[in-house]
Amino acid sequence: IDYFTFEELFQCTVTNDELIQFFYHFESNLFVFIYPQKTVLFDHENGKIVDSIEINGNKVTSLFSNNILYGYESGHIQRVTITNRKLVICNDIKIEKNNRQKMNRKTAKKEDKSLLMMKPHSCPVTAFSFSPKIWISSGLDGNVVAYNYNFDIICKISLPLPLRSCLIMNGRRDIIVATAT
Repeated sequence: IDYFTFEELFQCTVTNDELIQFFYHFESNLFVFIYPQKTVLFDHENGKIVDSIEINGNKVTSLFSNNILYGYESGHIQRVTITNRKLVICNDIKIEKNNRQKMNRKTAKKEDKSLLMMKPHSCPVTAFSFSPKIWISSGLDGNVVAYNYNFDIICKISLPLPLRSCLIMNGRRDIIVATAT
């Protein structure tokens, strides 16, 4: 839609799947379409799909900078980066020295994608919010988890109620959360 006249500029059909969310990635000038079973990078100028990956999309999906974050019912978070107009699934698992023997990536089944995801919540992830230096996630487990952009957990705040949403406000990193009550 044209910004000034509100006239339709173009219309296209990317796929017949149900669209859950979409974003605009400024750096690559591409649209990011989130579908139930895949994510698609779409070049609107050429009307073509640039890249796609099979990944379960949902309403708790956010784009910040070059990172797409997916929050799941299991408490897992999956990160996909947009690099050179391609979608790249990231492995954000931080294996502690004590747990190296318990989890051997070479023996993990390829079908179990949760082994490549971090699991900061014990219940569904409900929201993400971003600031220039940190980002946070909230969950129904009552936790707000703060991360740096190396995807290390820097702080975990536990509250007595399930959290529905979260927001980082202003330069002092104030955090606002929403509950069902």
